[in-house]
Amino acid sequence: MISKFNSPNHELEYSKIFKDKIEQKCYMLQQVLQAVYNRNTYVNPEAIDGKTLQVLVDLTNTLTYETDSDFKENYPKYKDDIDEMFLTKDKVKEIITEALAEAHQGDQQ
Repeated sequence: MISKFNSPNHELEYSKIFKDKIEQKCYMLQQVLQAVYNRNTYVNPEAIDGKTLQVLVDLTNTLTYETDSDFKENYPKYKDDIDEMFLTKDKVKEIITEALAEAHQGDQQ
């Protein structure tokens, strides 16, 4: 977290980005809640016990990450340097499978 901003405008911009992120996360969580509880209207997260809500928040985070990843696979122009730092389970499996295949080829030579 930034402890001291260089200007008041930077602090305002930071706050705006943070608020936008909150809105995005709340929107995505609400989509998950409505799907899980089979509703098409607002589901009050305060009515859900803490452990269940934490699981649903984790599910929302996972779905958001996977959606972002899948979208960027289909539209590579949206990828950035950070996208190459994180590995999905499928990507890890693909890397391991390729490494094993290469190692097996080396054994046959």
